[in-house]
Order: sequence, then structure tokens, then C-alpha cells
Amino acid sequence: MWIINPADIAFGRNSSLNIPAPFSATTSTSIDFNNNNFWFKAMGTNDYSNLVGNPSSYKFSISNPSAIVNEGNLCLQPENNFTYPESSI
Repeated sequence: MWIINPADIAFGRNSSLNIPAPFSATTSTSIDFNNNNFWFKAMGTNDYSNLVGNPSSYKFSISNPSAIVNEGNLCLQPENNFTYPESSI
């Protein structure tokens, strides 16, 4: 599962996520999946039939990427990961 929003991502004080799979959050403008050179765009037209696999690259097409703020309770099962690109913090 993933969330993409170039205009910030905020998990408020009373928010919670209970996700049974790996989770990725990004403020990038596009995500590449499995290095297949298909860029899923946060804005614009996408070919959703290519939207398979795991995020492998993130593109930041804006000069000042937004922030990810976590004031809530994010919970994943022990075998899963929460990832975010360094540029989005």
C-alpha cells in the first residue's frame, strides 16, 4: 500500500493506520514500480493497468518537496516495513 501527495502528508494526533502489508508514503510527484520505467503520476493521466509491484524509485519534479508529519499511531505487522524517501522529510 502506498500514499502519494506532493502537497504534504499529515497523520494527525488521533489518526491511526492498521495496515496488513508493506506501506510507503511519499510527497514525490511520481513513483516507478519494479524499475519497469512506468511512472505513476500524482497528477495527470495514468495507465492503471501498469500499476503493479513495489515502489522502486521516486521522482520529485518540484523544487521544494513537501513534508510528511506523523503525530498519530501507525501500526504494521512485524514482517512489513514503513518506508519513505529521504527527500520527502
